[in-house]
Amino acid sequence: MTLAFSLFVSVGWLISYCASVLLVPSGPVGILVGAAVLVGTVYVSWRATKLFVRPLHRLFPDEPGPSRLDFVGLTCTIRTGRVDTGFGQAEVRAGDGSAAVVQVRLPAGDTAAGVLGSGSTGLLYAYDEVGEFFWVTPYPPDGELGPGSGLLAPPGTPG
Repeated sequence: MTLAFSLFVSVGWLISYCASVLLVPSGPVGILVGAAVLVGTVYVSWRATKLFVRPLHRLFPDEPGPSRLDFVGLTCTIRTGRVDTGFGQAEVRAGDGSAAVVQVRLPAGDTAAGVLGSGSTGLLYAYDEVGEFFWVTPYPPDGELGPGSGLLAPPGTPG
């Protein structure tokens, strides 16, 4: 959008400058001719911008921006001393390699309370849109999650 607007203004300025030097006489008639040049400049600038920007559309495809929901299912590194029902932060790496610090919480009554501390690894398994935080559970060092690991979220928790 900014590229198109900049192009519109630049082309419009160039056309109006050239037209006013070449076509606009001095005196009262010049005001009428100048107004016509202004209207014509807007139209020609609009058409020229449309002509120049259309090929650029293929170079800059419309893609949805990143979403917090993209982090669900990823592992994170806890950055606070503890994580509980009302407090906790973690660093998570997106697929493109960028890092983000996110708010994380453990459900009330989770047996993992006290296990997640600074430097430990967690799994983001759900996102709470109202509270704007992720539900997290400890992620075992061997990377195996399952019913026997005791590390999955208890039944009835959000997610």
